[in-house]
Amino acid sequence: MKCNTYYGDHIFYDDMNKAIQTEDITFYNKYLKNNMRALEVACGTGRLSKEIYEHVNEYIGLDYSTDMLEIAKTKNRNVQYIWGDMRNLEKEKLGMFDIIICGFNSLQHLKNDEDIDNFLKSCDNVLRNKGLLIIDIFNPDMRFLNIKEIKEYRYSFYSEYYKDNIDLYEIRKYDKTTRINYLTNIYVNEKLNVNIESNTFMRQYFPGQLEELINKSNFSIKEKIGDYNYNEFNLQSPKQIFILQKSDGK
Repeated sequence: MKCNTYYGDHIFYDDMNKAIQTEDITFYNKYLKNNMRALEVACGTGRLSKEIYEHVNEYIGLDYSTDMLEIAKTKNRNVQYIWGDMRNLEKEKLGMFDIIICGFNSLQHLKNDEDIDNFLKSCDNVLRNKGLLIIDIFNPDMRFLNIKEIKEYRYSFYSEYYKDNIDLYEIRKYDKTTRINYLTNIYVNEKLNVNIESNTFMRQYFPGQLEELINKSNFSIKEKIGDYNYNEFNLQSPKQIFILQKSDGK
């Protein structure tokens, strides 16, 4: 079985990330206030929603995947979720926000500089003056950027959907020209005859490259952080987390 959409493997998304990623769930609390109106773009299955929702006055989660949103709605019934494209946030539909969060490498699913430019303009359109935009992406790791296609076992995780362990394999091929890492996740359980493939991609931003695009926008960089423990970024940091602020009066 093949799924050819971004994260077509939505039935595994929470379980596979629970096995490797929990540190970011409370990371954003430092920047949230109970009088804020917050928007999370690319909210996915609502993995971060409950934590953000409980620390602000109003929260909206937005995603491009209807499958992801359906899962989010079943998990967080008090939360408002909306289908939408983060490159085209509509003020008339959404209103204005004090903070926008684009977490867990979601920005890397935009393919080119034009998409990034449209995303930044779109966020500017629905952020109040001096509002915050937080972007969380990987700091590229050359061990995972293979010019020649490579397949390897990553890890196993327990699937609530299948009520058994799933082995995750990954096929990777990196295009140096576009800086896009093409990925195929393969989920295997031979006992249950599970063999599911899901294709996606992640564009890579080496230190300084995203800053160039941000500097052309209506945002300034307040902080650049290297991990979920709020450590300052350096070249060995696993993450590039940008705390951006919308320019005053624009």
